[in-house]
Amino acid sequence: MIPFTSNPHENQLASVIVRFYPERRASVEYSAQTDDQRESYRRLARLLPHCYGRILYNMGKSPYADTLLETVNGITSYALERSIKGENILDDYILPVEPGDGEAIKVFKAVLYNEGDDIVEVEMDPGDEMFFAPLSLLCFLQHAIDTLPEDYVFKLFTCLRGFNIYFYEFGNYYDEESLVKAPDFGYTYLIEQQFGIELKLNENGFPTPNPGSLLTAKKQRTQRKMCPSPFYFSTKHLQFTPMMFIIK
Repeated sequence: MIPFTSNPHENQLASVIVRFYPERRASVEYSAQTDDQRESYRRLARLLPHCYGRILYNMGKSPYADTLLETVNGITSYALERSIKGENILDDYILPVEPGDGEAIKVFKAVLYNEGDDIVEVEMDPGDEMFFAPLSLLCFLQHAIDTLPEDYVFKLFTCLRGFNIYFYEFGNYYDEESLVKAPDFGYTYLIEQQFGIELKLNENGFPTPNPGSLLTAKKQRTQRKMCPSPFYFSTKHLQFTPMMFIIK
């Protein structure tokens, strides 16, 4: 396995393993170190956005990362406008199967720790990471849609909306500071939407529950270059169409 980050941590809270098999099959295995079902849901909703930010950061400034950003943004917009429960965002491109359904050809793993702040470590088998890392996230997102109760699904996508607002308007996913600021922004945005609190950025660039508008600190938005992708998201039809490309 190739670790994207390799610092040892304690206090593991939850993990997800995505396995890919021949014939476009994939399994998602999520587990949490708790017997409380609602707490398990909460940890999944914390793990997935952190995993999203970490994957974008690890991919670096690239059209592939931009494609993932645009894809998640499209899914998020759809999910916050209507219920996405029961929808298949992977369409027929990936067939979900149970873990252990044959020998995996690629494995992705992400682990959530807490040492005062949430920390996510991700790793995967070597080769074609720019393809399988974002696809792993989308498989995990489909698993979340299928298994979380409706209220947690809505909170998850509200948090992802906060992440995307940060990436589009305030910071860049390929900057190391985004690993801290994007989650902080995303969770604070969730609080803002739940309780109607208006927020602004403080002198350190972090959102704080003070009067004012987040929009006062917008960064200049840059034009992002899209690339051929293994998936294409359409908010109109809610489906992915395979567009295979060569990893160079």
